[in-house]
Amino acid sequence: MVSKTVKIHELINTCVILAQRSAPAVRQVQRSGSFNIVQKGISSLDVCSEADLIMHKTISHNLKQLYSHVKTICEEDDSASPMHIRPNFQPDQVIKKRTTRPVFTPEILSNSSKLRRTQYKKHLNELIQLNPEFIHASDVQRGLENNFQDEYDQKDLTIWIDPLDGSSGLAEGHTEHLTCIIGVAVKNRPLFGIVHKPFSPDKSSNTGRTLVGVPQCGLFSVNNCGGKSSEPQSIHVEPFSIGESSINQEDFQPRVCGSHNKNQYKMNHIIQALQPQSVERVAGSGNKFVHLAENRSDYYLNFVPGFKNWDMCGSEAILSARFGVVTDAYQKPIQYNEDSQSHTIKTGIIAAKNKDIYQVCKQRIEDSTQMSLELNQHMIATEALQIKLRRKLEQQLQGGIQESRLYPSF
Repeated sequence: MVSKTVKIHELINTCVILAQRSAPAVRQVQRSGSFNIVQKGISSLDVCSEADLIMHKTISHNLKQLYSHVKTICEEDDSASPMHIRPNFQPDQVIKKRTTRPVFTPEILSNSSKLRRTQYKKHLNELIQLNPEFIHASDVQRGLENNFQDEYDQKDLTIWIDPLDGSSGLAEGHTEHLTCIIGVAVKNRPLFGIVHKPFSPDKSSNTGRTLVGVPQCGLFSVNNCGGKSSEPQSIHVEPFSIGESSINQEDFQPRVCGSHNKNQYKMNHIIQALQPQSVERVAGSGNKFVHLAENRSDYYLNFVPGFKNWDMCGSEAILSARFGVVTDAYQKPIQYNEDSQSHTIKTGIIAAKNKDIYQVCKQRIEDSTQMSLELNQHMIATEALQIKLRRKLEQQLQGGIQESRLYPSF
């Protein structure tokens, strides 16, 4: 009989193993040059490669077999996988590896939670000061009331998976922004997240690197536990400072993480209003949050709808694990609702290293534009929708012209 109770340390170990063991597929596809890229949507960035499908099959197949009562939602559809796509790792192998060579134990997570409990509660109270609606978020309620809880009923969990984020650049050799993202939510809020980068920054290593974020317990950098000789090891990453003003509000120049979005004149205007020290255009949803979590940037915002729950659940968790701040444009916690039809985050994304940076940047945007964040987001989202609809119409017209050339009427 399958147990309906999930031990979270086992689930974390399982997800780390699957992210790391599915990653060789993308390295193999990249070396072979056989990308088999398929266009999924209107945007040129909305594509799927064979590497996506192999990684999806490996992760989704194993999680559904091991946790049959957990809701698992993946960017790729099972029905889209050709018959020849097979998982490259099986549930019995996962169980053996997580049992004999676990990265996380209940003791590691419990002790980490207890050591940072005072800091974590301060962080949660700062979120409530930012917007009292945070008091209703399930992760805030859990954090204020309890230490880390290692057991949940399967029906209370939702797993969000993006097997290969940023795959549009794979054929062009842009491997540095590729990530595998797995996020686990309880009552629509992140419990933990894993972001694995299949390639090392200099492409000299086949192991990549993995960040595991458990907001109650901290951020961990995990070495590759897929090798036969290497022992699995996690390194705890210190949180960002909280509870005190860490910046000079007048002189502060944030390092801004920007997007590669086309037609984003208004977004660029907002970014310049931040008086940035630098603006680094970073591709890939998960990669942006790695950038933030690794303290290579201070602030990120995007008001163009397009991010999905599978992009953000795991990504938010790794930044929150360092006491970063993530909200929508209404300064509300993002809800990872499994019942939403499109799983799209439509109200924008704002991420900052801490509350002080968040507030300073908010004030500068509103002073420069003479509009609230909400109105800025609404205006930009409306314009983006109009552009999307126009592009769709152009594609339909172009398709009609090509069809008429193939089948002229007489």
